[in-house]
Amino acid sequence: PMEHGQMEITASTQNPTKTQAEVAEVLGLPMGKVAVRCKRMGGGFGGKLMKSLHTVCAASVAAVKFGVPVKLLMNRNIETAMAGGRLPMSFKYEVGFDDSGKISAAKVLCHADEGVGDGAAGFSASIAVQNMEQIYGLPNLDLESMLCTTNKPGNTAVRGPGEPQSIFAMETIIDHVAAELGKNPQEVREANIFTDMADREKVAADPTSKDVEKYSALYALGSD
Repeated sequence: PMEHGQMEITASTQNPTKTQAEVAEVLGLPMGKVAVRCKRMGGGFGGKLMKSLHTVCAASVAAVKFGVPVKLLMNRNIETAMAGGRLPMSFKYEVGFDDSGKISAAKVLCHADEGVGDGAAGFSASIAVQNMEQIYGLPNLDLESMLCTTNKPGNTAVRGPGEPQSIFAMETIIDHVAAELGKNPQEVREANIFTDMADREKVAADPTSKDVEKYSALYALGSD
């Protein structure tokens, strides 16, 4: 506690603004009376976007009640359990492709298990579908993600939120297409990475060329 009813918070957080807002709401103070400092985070990777709010708000209430500084330190096991992890996701897909394995269209529905809920869970599900094509040039995409609230601990954004799940889903689609055609999955990957097979040879001949992007099917579609 500080003078004139102000509060100063020192927190290990990736989100000082959200910490300020939540403490202000819990204490019934305007945000201008709450100052948040983060000396060091000690590794966040998404787990300290929202999950540290519980301890910060609890310490703030105690500090106001007793009129003294309050320090609440979690041991590593409790902190790890509170932080949760990546959202488990399941993907349903329909894909159109030609005899070479070139994918012309994909429709993907992602269900993401957010547990009891977390403010960053939607971010993970959104990123998963935004990056579904990965390095492949897919001209037609119909992507949808849905958050599923369950009776499990809340999951959250972790470094590269949604990326590993979408990578796994996309590579599964590639493998599935290859199996349907009886092709080597590498052939299907190359059919969707390069604008055509002749360009693949040009890239193989000079893979570090500054012009290598012009042979990318994804780049040809106007994607960065």
